[in-house]
Amino acid sequence: MKCLLSSVLWSIAGPLIAQMQMPAERWIDLSGHPEAVMQTVWLPGDGEKVLSGDWRGNLLLWDVPRGQNLATLKIEGGFVRSLEVFDGGKRFIACTNKRLVIGTVQPLALRYALPASGIFFEAVVSPDGQTAAVLTAERRVEYFNCETGDPKGGVDLLEASETLAWLPDGRLVLSSFKSEFATFQGTQAAAPIKLPAPLGRVTNMLVSPDGKNLAITASSSLYVIPLGAGLPPLQISPASGTLTSAAWTSGGNQLVTSSDDGSLMIFDANDGRKLALVNLLQGQCNAVTASADGRWIVTGGGTYSDPQARPPRQMTGDNRVRALPLLGGSTFALRDFKAAPATAVAAAPPVMPKAAPPAAPTPAAPASPAAPPLAAGAAAYVSVLESEMTRAASADDLYLALLLKQERDLVMNRQPLPAAAHASLRDLRARHIR
Repeated sequence: MKCLLSSVLWSIAGPLIAQMQMPAERWIDLSGHPEAVMQTVWLPGDGEKVLSGDWRGNLLLWDVPRGQNLATLKIEGGFVRSLEVFDGGKRFIACTNKRLVIGTVQPLALRYALPASGIFFEAVVSPDGQTAAVLTAERRVEYFNCETGDPKGGVDLLEASETLAWLPDGRLVLSSFKSEFATFQGTQAAAPIKLPAPLGRVTNMLVSPDGKNLAITASSSLYVIPLGAGLPPLQISPASGTLTSAAWTSGGNQLVTSSDDGSLMIFDANDGRKLALVNLLQGQCNAVTASADGRWIVTGGGTYSDPQARPPRQMTGDNRVRALPLLGGSTFALRDFKAAPATAVAAAPPVMPKAAPPAAPTPAAPASPAAPPLAAGAAAYVSVLESEMTRAASADDLYLALLLKQERDLVMNRQPLPAAAHASLRDLRARHIR
């Protein structure tokens, strides 16, 4: 009966996946921030670590699968307005209201404060890791050498801008309330990015990993702007509230957004299809980041009040970072779930012999050899996983069943797990299996 219920449950899971809502208790909670989490950044590489910044200028480094805070660093000058890692995740640049710093990630330490003054909006690093560009409230962009901290000049802007991004060709693009986004090659104006219409107040701009698209959040809409000539932008309206952050994932094929109404949404960046919905509480989605391979989504939130925001914003949350593991590398890939037998990989179909003349019959060609069965220990482990999968599906625990299915598929396909991934799977199963 349980097996039948499991099959029925999973046969209908696929069509409903776009509306799937993940309970908050399925997330790994990372507690340690004394104030609201405002920034989250996934570190490149296979270390599964995240750097986060909060309302009081605290930076925390996390081991995500184990939920451990590895280090804490305090930056003066108010809340962390922007946070970015560069140099392969070895260094970071962060700005608070009144301070701009560059430091190392491991160990988490300040290297130097950049000689800039005023109120900072955002700091980003050029694709070659040599130059930092800082947007200030005084309608100015300042440039600094990332190795020495020395100033490299700047440019005064003709209009207010709130966010900026480096393009792969070395141009710096700045947001605008108009339909043209100004770009600069160093201190010289370059060809602008022209849009069909103004987007409104732009809060985030992110270049895709392959450098082909620019993702922009403006109010409650997400835009994907192709950087090639002549291609129209893609507009996605994912939320009822205001988008607070966005991140590229799955090699640039997907985008995840966070909203001040407490929702996270995952979209296909090529056609705008909604792939998944995650509902948290209001105030728990101030920032979002994701691993490049799509295996993790991390968000942060908390209680804070920003009367200078337009419109003024007041959020209530629990000051936590939350991480959702998606171990298959494919977001919520729940389709085609069935409890397969533990005999592992199916044999190739036999090769049928051709008909021969009666006078000279030929022997039948031998069938292609079947794939060897799993070793006894692996087959037993697959049986255990499938038993747990059936139990989880019968209890309507789709998330746990997904984790177990993905591990089972790896074992059946004879794909060895790296030590770090095996430890992550073990820890996650220990958290969720009761």
